[in-house]
Amino acid sequence: MNILAWNVQGLGNDWTFRILHDYVQHYSPSLVFLFETLSSKSQMERLRSKLGYSGMLTWEREGRSGGLCLLWLDSISVQLLSRSKGHIDVMVTTPNSTCWRFTGLYGNPDTSLRPQFWNLLKRLGDFSSLSWLCGGDLNEILFDHEKQGGAERAQYLMSQFREATNYCGLADLGFRGPKFTWNRGYGDRLVQERLDRMLGNNGWLDLFPNSLVHHLNLRGSDHRPLLVELLQADKRSFVGKNWKRGQFHFEEAWADEEECSNIIRNHWNYSPEITGTIAQCLI
Repeated sequence: MNILAWNVQGLGNDWTFRILHDYVQHYSPSLVFLFETLSSKSQMERLRSKLGYSGMLTWEREGRSGGLCLLWLDSISVQLLSRSKGHIDVMVTTPNSTCWRFTGLYGNPDTSLRPQFWNLLKRLGDFSSLSWLCGGDLNEILFDHEKQGGAERAQYLMSQFREATNYCGLADLGFRGPKFTWNRGYGDRLVQERLDRMLGNNGWLDLFPNSLVHHLNLRGSDHRPLLVELLQADKRSFVGKNWKRGQFHFEEAWADEEECSNIIRNHWNYSPEITGTIAQCLI
């Protein structure tokens, strides 16, 4: 089973629709989360019909911005839990009766309103103990090395993001493909950031331990689509030529972050041997 998430930056032109249609045809995602649709519910209903999806949930655009849409095939069951202009939260049941939670997220571009978004994420984290996958365009980075070019990111903005994910017990699922999911400008003015990502709790990691997140090609939008392959312990990825299980790579720059060791300890079962080793590595 695949999930596609993409900041389409508007679906009012044929070019973007053709690109989206190509992704749907090629990867056959059972669940599609679109954000910044800049579309009305009736427009999204026509899109649903053209793409061949049976179910749809939306949050309509506000003026000339925003808009969310979640589409799904009839092979899965989707139950709405909550929604707002920044999220759609659902419970998903697959044909083999596996039940888990998906929350599509769209972070507020206004940094002054970002604390409200992180509070929303924390409330969502308190809501259920189901295996949980969430993600989309968070409009924020976790660490300095996730941005290249332009002005430095304010440390307090990244710290708020890390604190919210830590509170919710969410871990970044990593990725395959290019490092940055958003870019703007050219040459010396090129700015690239990893604004789009997927996060999962321990229950999700136990349920789909081999799952992979792919950063797809940059087409039709400033944002790369995210493709999530839901792979259980006995499955392998068949996206691309190399289908070996992905490996986690620790980046040296993370060790310079003040909260790095705290995040590791909070997401790893406590063991004096492990935490002692972490401390030795950070000396």
